[in-house]
Amino acid sequence: MRFVADTNVLFTFFWKNSVLKEIMSQGVKLFAPEYSLEEINRHKQEIIEKAKITENEFTGQLYLMEHEIEFVPKSAYEKQIVEIERISRIFSEPEKSEIMDDADFLALAIILHCPLWSNDALLKRQGRINVLSTQDVILIVEPTAPPQVSWDEMISRMKERDRHYKGPKEKIDHDLICYGVNRKGETLEELKKRKTNKRKA
Repeated sequence: MRFVADTNVLFTFFWKNSVLKEIMSQGVKLFAPEYSLEEINRHKQEIIEKAKITENEFTGQLYLMEHEIEFVPKSAYEKQIVEIERISRIFSEPEKSEIMDDADFLALAIILHCPLWSNDALLKRQGRINVLSTQDVILIVEPTAPPQVSWDEMISRMKERDRHYKGPKEKIDHDLICYGVNRKGETLEELKKRKTNKRKA
């Protein structure tokens, strides 16, 4: 299982008891645009303060991040930026600008055929690329941390994404396979049933 992670998600790599690291420990592969490293270094002091770590700890964690997450050069996905520009036209000018700020992440998700892990509500509305919040990812990956979103809400979110998608039905079917099946090959409904039975036991 793999995801493209946006910069705000990557920032949490430096947090103690990081959910990001817990999810990666489940065998999840993460990707991000190469320029994300520049953003992280640009916000170095802010990360140090919020994560309550020393500068040496920041350097060590950054080294670890560079080896555990695959950072992809822009040359690999830049042709897809045009598609993101097309998608952004349905939004207002301020929203369009915000969408284009994250164009690299969306374009990378397109070429990798995987969802974008982001908590940005606006990105969820574009409909072309599936955008999963941290809680969505927790539900799918099943880390040890307890999920905070109900199964019904998770399924509702998936249906909402499908409702906004205007492309061929095959794309929706593909998305349901990608995001509705966990590492054990269970669909959301099967997993929901197993969890319910486990709670009753």
